[in-house]
Amino acid sequence: MDQTRHGSGRLGTPPRDRLLPGPAAHEIQFLVDVRSAPYSRFTPPFNRRRLEPVLAATGVRYLFAGDELGGRPSNAKHYDAEGHALYGEMALELRFRQMIDRLADGVRDHRIALMCSEGRPGDGATWRSARPVSSRRRPSASSAG
Repeated sequence: MDQTRHGSGRLGTPPRDRLLPGPAAHEIQFLVDVRSAPYSRFTPPFNRRRLEPVLAATGVRYLFAGDELGGRPSNAKHYDAEGHALYGEMALELRFRQMIDRLADGVRDHRIALMCSEGRPGDGATWRSARPVSSRRRPSASSAG
């Protein structure tokens, strides 16, 4: 791709099993799911098992990255004494940095969308963790939202 574009947006609640306007409408090639748990109680069409085939039917590939980038870490050392996630510590993990690198490399040739469960995506756990890492890797990166 000639130019890296990024920003945030909301998919909203899809009618039945359809994502409208949908990732394909925005020429998205990969949807990267950064939720710690790839399901939603409130919007079942966003559950991984239902979402993957819908995306595949429109030519969009699905990648689950919640283990690497999700906001609810499985490692107890990533929580403070009160149970709050330590996003800075998570960002130091090799697998976190490797996924950030993979995504940064991927946007060179592909249109990639990240899906999280935040109501305001730019304020979510993944973004708080990733901003310092990605800004060191790509100083020209900016956020739109």
